[in-house]
Amino acid sequence: MTAIKSNFSRSYSEEPKLTYDRRVVAPQTVLKVMNPLQKGEPEQIQHILTVSENLDASPAQISYGDIPIIDLSRLADEADVVCKQIGDAAAQWGAFQVVNHGIPLETMQKIESQGLNFFRSPSDFKLGAGSVYFPLSTVYPNSLLQRVERLAFTPGPKWKFQSKGINSLEDTLSRIWPDGNLLLREELRKFLCGSEALNLQILRLLARYLGLTEDFFSQHFERVQDTWPRFAMRWNFYPSHPNPSENPGAKGHTDPGSLTILMQDKVGGLRIRRDGRWYGVKPTEGALVVNMGDSLEAWTNCCVKSVLHRVEVDAKFDRLSLIVFVSPELHLPLSPPDELIDEDHPRVYKQPLTYENLMEKRAEEENNHSGSKFVRILDHFKILK
Repeated sequence: MTAIKSNFSRSYSEEPKLTYDRRVVAPQTVLKVMNPLQKGEPEQIQHILTVSENLDASPAQISYGDIPIIDLSRLADEADVVCKQIGDAAAQWGAFQVVNHGIPLETMQKIESQGLNFFRSPSDFKLGAGSVYFPLSTVYPNSLLQRVERLAFTPGPKWKFQSKGINSLEDTLSRIWPDGNLLLREELRKFLCGSEALNLQILRLLARYLGLTEDFFSQHFERVQDTWPRFAMRWNFYPSHPNPSENPGAKGHTDPGSLTILMQDKVGGLRIRRDGRWYGVKPTEGALVVNMGDSLEAWTNCCVKSVLHRVEVDAKFDRLSLIVFVSPELHLPLSPPDELIDEDHPRVYKQPLTYENLMEKRAEEENNHSGSKFVRILDHFKILK
């Protein structure tokens, strides 16, 4: 298949902060919790203020980058255009946003509403989730994640993940809610299925962009009998803080996997780094942020950039994000194909290199992390010239 022509060079070279009521889900939207209260549950929020109702909204200036927002509905008629948009964004920014990706806006709003309700519940209620819930106090001096509460789970028992202590979606929800929160469970399943399809779609487009067979990457993320792709989901909740500059939500880092699919709220706070500068990722209704990870950069011999990113806490408003981490098999060699290596583009990273190597180095780096501004694991595997 012919590669899509790009202007990519392998060299590596703040947005108005939207303010919302702390309980806001989406602009111009008033939601009511649909589930009746269950025994032992906290009182649920019945009304969520909209942006127009927040009289104190006063945006601060933060630099937005020209991070592409790509409309996937154009694939049917303009596949080459969309393919080039995604490939160029992955090469130059290491990130982009997608709209018309197949996950309904209503699903995203319901998930956000339920997530905010959980994290604003009493501590005893949240601790019922067990070891997959990490309270705000679970912060270590060297940790990449700082001022953030987390709830992590795998999509199901057959879905693989590197941590054996992570429970499935069904198990986690049943621990928290007596009835398993059927509304949230159904919406998270929709989000998961949409994310799975989106992952395959993007990987196929990236392969086409690079002139590889379309299934070069995606074949390793297909469901085959009992072998399911390595997905994990995590809610990150960043409570507001009056002094955000001294209380980062997450320090600068790259993700070790292949792709990260993120649903951010309207508060914003996600920052990505390019050419020595940090740029805000503008919250866009209905959009998903897609970040390239270390595995994909190594796999493509730096044709795709693993994006360095961080999260800033807001001074007034809480922030919530839902993240889907997609990772290759632990022992799969991340060897670039011959098509991506030549005299002008020599091999960048040592081989063999696997996702397991990246995870081990990340754990080691976090243990040794001593106040540096950010962590980029792949630099440890570069071939020295």
